[in-house]
Amino acid sequence: MILDRYDLETYTLPVWEGDTVYNEGVLFYRGRRRARLLYPIDEVISLRSFDLQTEFCEGKDYYVENGELVLTENTEIPVWDIEPLTEKPNCHVFPAKKEGLFLYDTCGIKMRQMTVCVTYKHSKVFPDGYSGRGVDTLRAKLPDIFKKLENGETVNIMLNGDSNYTSWGCSGGYAEERFFDRTDTGSFYTVGLNVPPYSPPWFDMFVSVLRERFPKAEINVDNISMGGVDARWASEHLSARLKLSKHRPDIVFYGYGVNDLCGGASAATYKKHNLELIDKLRADENGNPQVACVMVSPHICNTDAKCYPTEVFLEYEKMLEEICEERENCVQIKLTSFSYDIAKCKKPLDRLENNINHMMDFSGRMFAQIFIESMK
Repeated sequence: MILDRYDLETYTLPVWEGDTVYNEGVLFYRGRRRARLLYPIDEVISLRSFDLQTEFCEGKDYYVENGELVLTENTEIPVWDIEPLTEKPNCHVFPAKKEGLFLYDTCGIKMRQMTVCVTYKHSKVFPDGYSGRGVDTLRAKLPDIFKKLENGETVNIMLNGDSNYTSWGCSGGYAEERFFDRTDTGSFYTVGLNVPPYSPPWFDMFVSVLRERFPKAEINVDNISMGGVDARWASEHLSARLKLSKHRPDIVFYGYGVNDLCGGASAATYKKHNLELIDKLRADENGNPQVACVMVSPHICNTDAKCYPTEVFLEYEKMLEEICEERENCVQIKLTSFSYDIAKCKKPLDRLENNINHMMDFSGRMFAQIFIESMK
């Protein structure tokens, strides 16, 4: 069991399997000294700082009560002197559902200094919390892709999504990662924090496991994602970005919705733009008429945000389900439903590195686990 550094095998173990969760993130702040994790705690194996180098002591720094983690009076576990909802926005203005309040933007290194990671045993679920369910494999729905992988052929993967598909928010391993900028001229921008424990982007973990699982196959990846954009923008820029890609895709993972919702797109509009993405990719000279399209519904953002009503996210997911019924060789990963289940236990600051919409390491790991399971 490797707990003091990043380890691919440990980080990609599905949270819905087994009796142990590894290095689950949790953050204590003003007014919060008790926290639920994904499951009720039976036994804490280790509680560490975000960089995994400092270990805290049970009894001295924390104790477990009714399956929850509780800080002691003289704990050395960091408690951030902030409130997640504030009357004075400190950066980007994200109004809360509650009138007169805003989300506190926590983006930055400080977030990592305050978060701790818990490895623990569990045997049950909270009645009103995470159900312990995962996602289904797509094997039966993507026979041609799996045949290529198993036969050791070349499979070209394309990722086409928003900032969560550039892995904005993960701790490290991607300071050198480059993404096409908005000009569509071949110019790049870089994304990166590169701080311990150096957890790579979720898609790097996903592809690494896929290559281990199908060692004879040649798996290529093109990531044409762009932070801050929606499916409309992606549709308008698709042809230009396909020209910049190195490979003609066999399978594409589409991941939009967070910015669509923030921009006020209705479910019908969201469906329209995602249909355009599929049809344009299959018709483009640099696309592929037989490309398999995996429609990934958006993850649940901060449920206190006025611009992110959960019910609309769930409507978006239904639209993608309709698309998969209307277009051949289209399948769905229901990330919205999964993250909605997770959000029952995980506070926004435990799963979102900016308290708004970007994933922390633990959330990114679950992203990787979901994609790995889908291609099992």
